[in-house]
Amino acid sequence: PIAGVRVIWDPVGLNRAGFQGSIAPLVARVVRGVDFPTTGADGRFEAGAFPGDGPYELNFEKEGYAKLQHFWDPGSEQELEIVLLSGGFIEGIVIDAEQAQPLATFTVESDSLVGSKALPFSGPFGGNLVETDRGRFRIGPFRPGAVRIEVDADGYLKSTVSELEVGAGETLRGVIVKLFPGGVVRGRVVDENGARIAGAIVFPRYESPGDSELPADWEADRGEVDASDDRVPRGLSSYVAQLGVMATGSSITGPDGRFELSGMEPGLQTVGAVQRNYSPGWSEPFSIVYGGEAIETEVVLNRGGAIFGKVVDRFDRPIEHATVVAVAPYNMESDTAQGDALYQGSTDEEGSYRIDHVAAGTYFMVLTRGDEALDPMSFLGAMNFDMVTLATGEEIEHDIVDQSVGGTRLFGRVIARNEVIESGQITAMGFESDSILGVDIKATRIREGGRYEFKGLAPGEYQFQIRSSDFGGEGRLLIDVPDVSEVQMDLALPNGRIAGRVLDDATGEPIASAWVSAASNMTIQPEGFLSQMFGRESGLLHDRTDKEGNFTFEYLQAADYDLTVRSAKGKQGLIYAPGEPLALSLDDDQEIGGVELRLQPALQLEVTVFDSEGQPVEGANVTAWIEGRLDTLKRSGATGADGRCKVSGLAPGEYTLRASREDFASTRITGVKLSREHSVEEEITLDGGIAVSVEIFGSNGRPVSGATARLQRADGEADPGDAQEAFQSLFQGEGVSDSRGHLELGRFLPGSYTLEAQRGSARSQPERVSLEAGTDGVTLRTRLR
Repeated sequence: PIAGVRVIWDPVGLNRAGFQGSIAPLVARVVRGVDFPTTGADGRFEAGAFPGDGPYELNFEKEGYAKLQHFWDPGSEQELEIVLLSGGFIEGIVIDAEQAQPLATFTVESDSLVGSKALPFSGPFGGNLVETDRGRFRIGPFRPGAVRIEVDADGYLKSTVSELEVGAGETLRGVIVKLFPGGVVRGRVVDENGARIAGAIVFPRYESPGDSELPADWEADRGEVDASDDRVPRGLSSYVAQLGVMATGSSITGPDGRFELSGMEPGLQTVGAVQRNYSPGWSEPFSIVYGGEAIETEVVLNRGGAIFGKVVDRFDRPIEHATVVAVAPYNMESDTAQGDALYQGSTDEEGSYRIDHVAAGTYFMVLTRGDEALDPMSFLGAMNFDMVTLATGEEIEHDIVDQSVGGTRLFGRVIARNEVIESGQITAMGFESDSILGVDIKATRIREGGRYEFKGLAPGEYQFQIRSSDFGGEGRLLIDVPDVSEVQMDLALPNGRIAGRVLDDATGEPIASAWVSAASNMTIQPEGFLSQMFGRESGLLHDRTDKEGNFTFEYLQAADYDLTVRSAKGKQGLIYAPGEPLALSLDDDQEIGGVELRLQPALQLEVTVFDSEGQPVEGANVTAWIEGRLDTLKRSGATGADGRCKVSGLAPGEYTLRASREDFASTRITGVKLSREHSVEEEITLDGGIAVSVEIFGSNGRPVSGATARLQRADGEADPGDAQEAFQSLFQGEGVSDSRGHLELGRFLPGSYTLEAQRGSARSQPERVSLEAGTDGVTLRTRLR
């Protein structure tokens, strides 16, 4: 028996289906006197309570032993016997590679290191700190097997030693780790007026490898490690720096605003800085050369802008203690983002909030509230979306109306095949929101006994998406929420079912992993052109075929369905073309089986894109689609340096081609016929076109911030590229009007168009616009109603 083994389990259940449990027990873990149990002298323990249904994940940890994970199924295991293996240790020395002298202070870290308390831990990015006069270290225990360790020290490049074999209960000795001096960067942090800023946290960011020659031993030790793979997203860098987990690679400016960073890796780097009274800032990129001179740089911080306003319910009553978050998804992934990915504030007793030091950009405004138990699903059940665009140093007033407060309390049970569902999640999607997306999304979990509750839904029509591991699928219902204080409504999933196979048309062999879609006519038809994208997807169900080509759609409402195969690959990489939609009509609780969807090999067409001077255009996006089949027959490709691209995965038919690139007006050609008998090569010429912008005003005559607009061909033919690019631009921090109501729409060819603008449920009347040839630029004006 082993005494003192710590037994740990997940008291929250966040990783379980339906997000069961509350995070309140997690908070209790950090309160003095509350801890997980340990085994006694006889090795015995008791564990619990556990959230939801089994199996449950248990972890057993003790210094000197390899951590063990066990999944306990209470239905088959009444009492556990756990066997722990002794962990292995590594002993070695760390030396300066150039001076051949031992280092007195360094850190050692490894993802194979388990449960050691022998060495202090300095944070997720810090490793285990070692302080010794002779550079020697002993570290462990490690999980038996192949081990990789990373060693770092101030002023040195991090070194990696791989393929160290450690046995259970054994010590691997004689490991020598060489550390090479890194680059040095010095500089200062100032404001926009050049005044020095003290107390700023300065941190480096590795951008890409440089041309500097690296020490051969260091390169060999690093193996396949790439610093760019471990980078924190740029939009979260200042958050991470302020948490202190970049302690080994950061610096704090002194009274003179100066800083120094050492141990910088050769390559292209930037330096970021953050200080509580300023918006984050970044230096210009610079190159670190191994053995080169120190780099001098500067980071300029500005005060940033502010977003403030009031949060009220639909009866204009203030909402206190709500959380308001400004989120910039583009900053999360962008390598050029200047601001943070998110900023946060909260409302006071009068419902007022203010978020300061916000960098210029476009932000989704997310309003949410938690319950007293900090249940994660409570935040999703009270979430509201909107959008604002902020210029440098600007302050924007943005009021938020939370329709869920004072809304209808909807509760009841969830039933499938006459049995209650014991766990899962319900997502309610409404398309009558006043937000920029025109979509209202709320979520709640299914509790024991099939119980669910939405504490506040605005009256209107919703599509409920019900997911649960109890029935291994997804059901959808259209629900009309009345304008009353509360209503009890049991959600009984329909019993309709469609099943079939996807086969090779020539051989009859099954096609595995084919992406099958079922489009229903029983969906909400939203009016906004952005919410239409959500609306189309909300009417689609998807399934992938198994190895025998089988697919199944269950819990279907009575409706008309179109079955199509979006994409499929066969043996030896054969790509199939989407087949013609198969129309089926399903009655209440009807089951349709034996459906066959037969596919033929896909076709492709070649397109070359030129500019008006006959030069090939690189980086143009080419899209091909068949009218009326956008969901299954729309394919794209990008041109290379020669202006050529291949659009593949196509079926025979008559296509429309569209070519677009920034700084050009998009151009399309119609009537391109593709058949199995003839190959097709087309040419498209892009013109600079006319730059068009719009100024959007509200019914009160004031400029409207956060509105979207589109200029559509007057012939009424939909262009899927327009909606897709508009939607993508939102997440890239573009595509909405600023505080002046101004929005750049792009470049367009001469001709007749229809202008539409929208912000939530407020829309402009469609206006006919004529763009004349020879015009450099046009600014349009429209008003929302």
